[in-house]
Amino acid sequence: GLPLIGCLRTDFRWRPVLSLRNSDLREYLWLSFPIMIGFSIVVVDEWIVKNQASYLAPGMLSYLQYGRTLIKVPIGVFGMAAGVASYPTVSRLIATGSVVEAFTLLCRATRLMLFATFAAQVCLTLAGFEAAYLIWGAFSGRFSVADAQATASVVGFLSLGLGGWAAQTVISRGFYALGSTWTPTIVGTIIAVLAVPVYITLRMYGGPAGLAVASSIAITIYVFVLGWLEHRRFQQEAAAQNTDLSAAPSILWGSLQMASAAAIAIGAGLLGRFVLVQFLPGLSLVEVIARATVLCSLGLVIYYASSTVFGLHEAKYLTELAGSKLKRFRNPTMS
Repeated sequence: GLPLIGCLRTDFRWRPVLSLRNSDLREYLWLSFPIMIGFSIVVVDEWIVKNQASYLAPGMLSYLQYGRTLIKVPIGVFGMAAGVASYPTVSRLIATGSVVEAFTLLCRATRLMLFATFAAQVCLTLAGFEAAYLIWGAFSGRFSVADAQATASVVGFLSLGLGGWAAQTVISRGFYALGSTWTPTIVGTIIAVLAVPVYITLRMYGGPAGLAVASSIAITIYVFVLGWLEHRRFQQEAAAQNTDLSAAPSILWGSLQMASAAAIAIGAGLLGRFVLVQFLPGLSLVEVIARATVLCSLGLVIYYASSTVFGLHEAKYLTELAGSKLKRFRNPTMS
């Protein structure tokens, strides 16, 4: 509806026409077709998990579904937002022949999104129990303590693929901007087929946690393969213009550094959690919120410090951005 609103506001004359003779309509159908019919891992992962969870004890599927609901929050807030925000600019740059600039923007948007997503992983892993208990236990009465603990365990393993789920929303749009919608669908479908035995095996040996790990493995492999293909495609486009992508920041190296920083934060945070529970063991609303706040804050501080040590410029950029917003908030007269 938004394109239609834009057309009406700019006094475009609009009339419905359905004709396959229209070249724009044919191109639209060709580009949309693989997205509509594809069985990419992005789509079928949830189907496979539901199918395999049906072989587990009653209630296991619910824990997986509730856990997936929690991780969808950062995926939507960071991943979808970055993909939607960067796509128009990337498309415009490609249309004008600025391939290197388009790829550089795509890399920067992906890295910045991943930095925020790994931070969310730290919080979800350290305070997953508190989040699940607050939402479905304290406020709705659906969960017992055991239910919240089981969901938190699943969330920790699902969060291993959080970066992949968020990144695919940005990386796939790079292909869309190039007019290639078939590649993400074909790659995702192949990985979905190959990953089925992994889901079965890990379900047999790991139960719901095994399925969460299988889901994380599948989406991570998909993103790595898709990212590699996208880099190669942009490199070919750049070579045709007698240039290269050497100036673009590395997504792979950056994501490995961020993952390492997140692992350090989670490891130290889990140790801190063990100590904190000795002082705040209760399940009252105040204690649960206090525990979640302390754990998340501790994890984020360690994550930020580790990122700074690794030299990730995203940490510095977000600090400067937050400082600028804070100054404007304190002084509304600033331009």
